[in-house]
Amino acid sequence: MTASGIERGLSTGLLTVSQIGASNRVGLLHSLVRLGPASRSDLARLAKVPRGSIAPIVTGLIEDGFLVELEPANGPSKMGKPSRPLWFGPRVGHSCSLRVEATGVDCARVDQRGQVHDLRRADFPSDASAAVIESAVLSLAETVAGRSPEPLTGLGLAWPAVWDPVDWTVLSCTPIPALVGSGLARRLGQACGLDLFLEDDARALAIGQRWFGEARDLDNFSAVQISTGIGAGLMVDGKLFSVEGRSPEVGHMVVDLDGAPCRCGRSGCWETLAALGWLRQEARRLGLPQWETALPGDIVAWSSPAADQLLDSYARNIAIGLVNLANTVGLHRFLLHGEVVSGGEPLLRLLRRHIGAQTTWSETKPTVEFSELNQTAALLGAAVIPLVHTIERA
Repeated sequence: MTASGIERGLSTGLLTVSQIGASNRVGLLHSLVRLGPASRSDLARLAKVPRGSIAPIVTGLIEDGFLVELEPANGPSKMGKPSRPLWFGPRVGHSCSLRVEATGVDCARVDQRGQVHDLRRADFPSDASAAVIESAVLSLAETVAGRSPEPLTGLGLAWPAVWDPVDWTVLSCTPIPALVGSGLARRLGQACGLDLFLEDDARALAIGQRWFGEARDLDNFSAVQISTGIGAGLMVDGKLFSVEGRSPEVGHMVVDLDGAPCRCGRSGCWETLAALGWLRQEARRLGLPQWETALPGDIVAWSSPAADQLLDSYARNIAIGLVNLANTVGLHRFLLHGEVVSGGEPLLRLLRRHIGAQTTWSETKPTVEFSELNQTAALLGAAVIPLVHTIERA
C-alpha cells in the first residue's frame, strides 16, 4: 500500500456534476478525514462546488452504506431543518490493527470512526527470538480477528522495520534485530485470511493522528516517537513525507560529532542522547535507584537534585533534535509519543524552555505537546490503511 492513498484530500475540488464517478466518491470520503463529521454544505464549500453537485454523490454513498447521517449537532433552527452531519457508514467497515515494538505487540479491532475495540497485548522479552515474537504476534492477531463480530476489511501492521517490497521479508529492524530475515508479514496475512497492509510505526503515528487524533485539523506537523529508539512521521501540506516510501531516519541525525557509538554504526546520533538507553545509563552513573527500568516519569517522581539534573539534561537533548528537525524540514508542531510522555508536565516545561533557548529570534519557535493518544495513534494509523483501501474501491 503506497502512501498516496492516505494523503489525498478534497483540496483539489470535485469534478462537475456531469463527471460524477469514482473519483468524486473517493474525494468526498477523503474530505471527511480532514473535516470530521460534516454537512453537505460543508463538503460543497470545501470542494468549491454548488451544494446541488454534492447531493447525488452523497445519496449514492448513503445508499451503498459508505456514509450515514448523524443526529444534528444543534437543536431545531428557526431557519428550517438543521443540517445532519455525514460520517463513515458500516460499509467502510472495521479493520484489525497491530503495533509491534521491542517488548511486545498490541492488537485491536478499529471501526470506521476510529473507535478501538477488543484491545489486547502480548509481551515478550527484549531479547526474544524471532520464533517467540512471531508466535506472539500470530496468536494475538488470530484471536482478535477471530473474535470480531463485524466483517474485517483487512489487517494493518505497524512495526519498526524495513521490508522487501516484493516478499515482505524484514531487511532491517534496529529495535528488534531478531526479526531480520523474518517472513512474519507473509505468515500473518495467511493465518488471518485477510489482506495485509504494512506501515512503519513512526509513519503510522502521523497517519493515526491525521485521521482520528489531535492533528485532524493540521496540515503540517511531526509525530515523534521517543522510546528505545527515535522515529518520526512527517506530515507536510497534508501529505505524509517520504522518499521511496520511507520516512527519514531522524533518530540517526548526528548531533554530537564526538558522541557515543550508535547501534547504526555511526557516533553521536540523536538516539544516543535522547532515547531510553541514554536516560538509564545516566541514571546508573548518578546512582539513582532502579535505573535498569527507569522511565522519564520515574525520574520526575524521584525529585532529588541528581534526578532533577538528569531530567533537565534529557529535555535539552530532546530539544536539540526537535529544533534541528524544525530547521531542516520546516515543521514546527511536534506531537511526542512513547515513554517520553510519562514525564508529564514537568518534562514538558523543561522541553519548551530548552527549545526556546535553542531557537534564535529570527526563527519560528517550535511547539511541542505530549500526545494524549500516545501509542494508540500507531494502532489507529495501521487500521487506516485497510479502511482507505475500502474507500478507494467505493
